[in-house]
Amino acid sequence: METRGQSRRGVLHVSEAFGGGLAAGLQEYVARTPELAHVLAYAPRPEAPVSDDDLTCFDDVILLPEGTWRRIRAVRRLSRRRDVDVVHAHSAYGGLYARLAVLRRRTPIVYTPHCYAFLRTDLSRAMTWLVRRVEHVLGFNTSVVAACSPYEQGLSRWTGARSHAVYVPNALPVDTSLPPTQPDDGGAVRLLGLGRLNPQKDPTFFAEAVEALRAAGVSVTATWVGDGEPRLRQRLEAAGVDVRGWLDRVDARKEFEVAGTVYLHCAQWEGFPFGILEAQAARTPTVVRAIESLGDFAFPLTVTAPADLVAAVTGLDEAPAREDAVLGMDAALVGNDVGTQRVRLLEVYSTAVGSDVTAGSARSSAE
Repeated sequence: METRGQSRRGVLHVSEAFGGGLAAGLQEYVARTPELAHVLAYAPRPEAPVSDDDLTCFDDVILLPEGTWRRIRAVRRLSRRRDVDVVHAHSAYGGLYARLAVLRRRTPIVYTPHCYAFLRTDLSRAMTWLVRRVEHVLGFNTSVVAACSPYEQGLSRWTGARSHAVYVPNALPVDTSLPPTQPDDGGAVRLLGLGRLNPQKDPTFFAEAVEALRAAGVSVTATWVGDGEPRLRQRLEAAGVDVRGWLDRVDARKEFEVAGTVYLHCAQWEGFPFGILEAQAARTPTVVRAIESLGDFAFPLTVTAPADLVAAVTGLDEAPAREDAVLGMDAALVGNDVGTQRVRLLEVYSTAVGSDVTAGSARSSAE
């Protein structure tokens, strides 16, 4: 990494599970701030495969060792590299490793929760309380929280009592001049789901939505991109859903472009999902499950129960209704633009280091 530009400020990204939406999010962070040097330290997971293409944007990539304490020691060692000016921790485990390994007084720490773990609805009350307390304590060793939604920003203000919270929207380049994806010639709806098969993404909701559509006489096919828990894969397949498994980002994007596709985002809890942005970039109509963490966005098509899909997809087999749905999403996502993301990221990193982050690496020049 140092040979590619010692004068640049260095950001060490720490992530336990690098894949899916998190991989897409970090790739966009790197794309928005090319004047910074980005290092990735991550621990691979079998259920979230990473392709070589996912890693090419980083200046350096380090695999974290097995074991929590070994990972913490590795992050401590990496944070002391002379080309690292700020540590950016991602998600719960990345946030744990970084904030136990590093003192923010020595190396500033930025934390992006990508959905706080205490929002999980599958935890006991005691575990929810414990996770919330851990986040509160670790907040005292956090320089800046870079929240990916207004809701997450609001939680960060009281969860991390001493840390500054900035809303950094997830964003993808979108060509709004492109027409919406076309209806299926046969009038069928193709329902698309995306993500790891786990309780958060709630594929059971997706399966029940497919069954509700068919029970109402709607002509529907269904595809899910992603993999995970076998019992949830079996539930989808029992509902007639084609589970494609994990695809690289290019092939996954092609799934949004198939005629007649409607993307259903059915997660039970979220930070801000990249699937919604991928659908909008493809100009594909999107139906969003109404949950508290996405309540700041006026999505045009929302549902609270699987049976609501019947009304939500009515008319989406026709071009005018698809155009209205896509334009409505444009309005809802007007703040999720790449320009705003860049400005906020630079604000976060500059606040963390206490100076203009684009001015070059103070640590490298001093050493």
